[in-house]
Amino acid sequence: MDFYCPPCLKIVNQQKLKCNKLATHFISLKGKRIWRIRYLNRYAYQYITECQYEELVRDQPLILANATYWDDFNPHDYTGLDAKGSRSSIFA
Repeated sequence: MDFYCPPCLKIVNQQKLKCNKLATHFISLKGKRIWRIRYLNRYAYQYITECQYEELVRDQPLILANATYWDDFNPHDYTGLDAKGSRSSIFA
């Protein structure tokens, strides 16, 4: 799965998490709700915070191909609580 690295805006592959800025960014999200979104007709996902998601929705209607969220994000194993209440990987 490919996604945008929020700090440097490069496309990163989940299998090759080698960006130091990305690791620091994910650590800053510890315990928060994070969203994984993918815009329609774009292949890379974006990971954003709840506040960023609310800003996007407030500014304009979103046309997304996919949107998933996790609560209580753990940056050490990249997991969070999904909508079912189960701990799952944000990369699944």
